[in-house]
Amino acid sequence: MKKLKSRIRLFLRYIDTFGLKGIIMFVEIVFGLSEKISIPDIKHPIIIRKDTTDKYVFRQIFIEKEYDIEFEDQPKLIIDAGANTGLASIFFANKYPEAIIIAIEPEYSNFKVLEGNTRKYKNIFCIQRALSNTADQSMEIVSEGLGEWGFITREIDSNTEENKKVVQSITVNEIFEKYDFNAIDIFKIDIEGAEKELFQNNYEEWLSITKNIIIEFHDRMKAGCRETFTNAIDKYDFSYFTKGENYIFVNNKTV
Repeated sequence: MKKLKSRIRLFLRYIDTFGLKGIIMFVEIVFGLSEKISIPDIKHPIIIRKDTTDKYVFRQIFIEKEYDIEFEDQPKLIIDAGANTGLASIFFANKYPEAIIIAIEPEYSNFKVLEGNTRKYKNIFCIQRALSNTADQSMEIVSEGLGEWGFITREIDSNTEENKKVVQSITVNEIFEKYDFNAIDIFKIDIEGAEKELFQNNYEEWLSITKNIIIEFHDRMKAGCRETFTNAIDKYDFSYFTKGENYIFVNNKTV
């Protein structure tokens, strides 16, 4: 009965968000009847894999609208760290069509869908790396048993170990050098605990010129994520508010 009530509430949310089109979308996504979904006001259909956590990501972004935040300036550069299958990048690309969006996702199956979902968006650039504070470090991809949105990365000694999925790390400074921007307008960070390493050190060059950060903390996966981030951000003049599971930090100094 509890599951039925929850599903009815979700059904009503679909209708409230998408109108009558929401009925079809609810059936397609929740019951996995189609893997290619058309969304009102989104230019191109997206892939939602059957029996995966993709439907929960879809709910967060397009129904709960956790990234629908009004910022002061129109962004030029958006970094989507922990892009998964690209739904947040697609949301940003449709809301800010003039922005360059860098979508970073380490896990192989997610990255394949990310490429498929964003192929028609000329302003989205996909990078299959693990965001970290150290460049070119071999990182092991590990499933935490939380489905397709719950992979973590951790350093290993060798990228030739058997039965391990391995990806190389990339730093924010490397991204800056490659795309030649002088500020990050929106930095979305949902990297399953790797935010701890990201904000431990080597952040000084880019954190001061980051205008807005949208971050989800994962202390349940790795102790000390929020504390490490707080120690770094407190050195700068940021204010914050929350929306859903995310903390939004706004740089009070003009970048």
